[in-house]
Amino acid sequence: MLTLVIFVIAITFLATISTVSIVYAPVVEEEADNVGPPTQSSASPSSPSPSPSPSPSPSPSPSLPITPNASAANTSSFFIREWGGSCLVSSNTNCVDPDGPTGNLSVGNGQFWGIWGVAANSSNVFVADVLNNRVQKFDLNGTFIRSWGSFCDLSTGQGCLDPDGPAGNLSLGDGQFNMPSGIGVDSKYVFVVDHNNQTQKFDYDGNFIKRWGSSGSADGQFKTPEGIAVDKNSASVYVADSGNHRIQKFDKEGQHLKTWGSFCEVATAKECVDPDGPAGNLSLGDGQFNYPQGVAIDSNASNNIYVADSKNNRIQKFDDNGTFIKKWGSVGNGVGEFRRPADVAVDSSIVYVVDAENDRIQEFNSNGTFIKSWGSECLRRFDRPMSSGCTDMDGPLGNLTTGQGQFNRPAGIAIASGVVIIADNSNDLIQTFKTSTAPAAFSTVDKLERHARQ
Repeated sequence: MLTLVIFVIAITFLATISTVSIVYAPVVEEEADNVGPPTQSSASPSSPSPSPSPSPSPSPSPSLPITPNASAANTSSFFIREWGGSCLVSSNTNCVDPDGPTGNLSVGNGQFWGIWGVAANSSNVFVADVLNNRVQKFDLNGTFIRSWGSFCDLSTGQGCLDPDGPAGNLSLGDGQFNMPSGIGVDSKYVFVVDHNNQTQKFDYDGNFIKRWGSSGSADGQFKTPEGIAVDKNSASVYVADSGNHRIQKFDKEGQHLKTWGSFCEVATAKECVDPDGPAGNLSLGDGQFNYPQGVAIDSNASNNIYVADSKNNRIQKFDDNGTFIKKWGSVGNGVGEFRRPADVAVDSSIVYVVDAENDRIQEFNSNGTFIKSWGSECLRRFDRPMSSGCTDMDGPLGNLTTGQGQFNRPAGIAIASGVVIIADNSNDLIQTFKTSTAPAAFSTVDKLERHARQ
């Protein structure tokens, strides 16, 4: 009888997780009008579990010295550590309580479902937990500090709450999200874009400050924005207005300053134009985009702007007023080629590109000259068998475990304090690495790639 009960429980569990689709980065979506983050089939964020109304300053979780699911490796290795794991809060799928029923943390703290954008300062990491409709804050070692946000679809009002009631100054949906996708920080504030077609501004504790934007194609409006960069040296905020195929520039209070870009499908030359005509030096499609996703600022140099032009499989470089400087990349899996570059970051004039569907990071100098690449495919989730590409990067005698330093559709990147932080989307993990300019930044991935070439 006991055996039968166990068998029934096992079958029920397998049936349950089989209805929950793997969450991939938005860059793998193929439909031109549906390239944003995927929705769930049977556990949709559009039907979240009831959550308490946020306070006028959204109620962040308490800061506690506990590191759920964090794993550290040999600090002399390129790979530093990872943390996270899968949890869909609305259906309580695979969620755990990090410190148990007697602790102060909540079920799902430090776990993700559809991890995407990531940002960092000198001491903290902020993660856009897309399908849990929240932002999570950690220290650089992966210790969970707090989270804020809940589901709200502003187009229908579903799930939306007024944080301080009809008598307060806040509005319906303030501090809530509909698939938060891009996130950026400056010295005081956190900026988040989501598929409510808005930018929201918070302090470091998750207290709502303001928001701007609405659905549309006019200046200051958005269509599925998926990337944001904040200039730490000025008052500028740059948003990858992905569905409108353009970049918008604002000041930090939301005042629109400039827009550049329009649609161009490089592979077919559809709607592509030559900016300066046949007699000029520019080429067809320069300064145009096909679903730009990542945007980054080279704050250490000339404030140049780098854009991951995702569906054109290239990087474009501009000055801070949107003047085109150069481009590089094409579709493929060779050196300097991309398959859906999802994000970009700059550190010490090295440009790091998240080459999502090639499951790797590529590094270039500021002129687009290839330096190195690292990473390879490995899917390791609770609800799927480990993929055949997973390997132990430093062998049985090393400190790494199988899959560390590998990715499955990485989606976001941030750099702070000599640390490269990668949002490993399909694995629902944050992985951290030493920057190429850090001491002893020789990669176990380099070692394997060099061996493979011999």
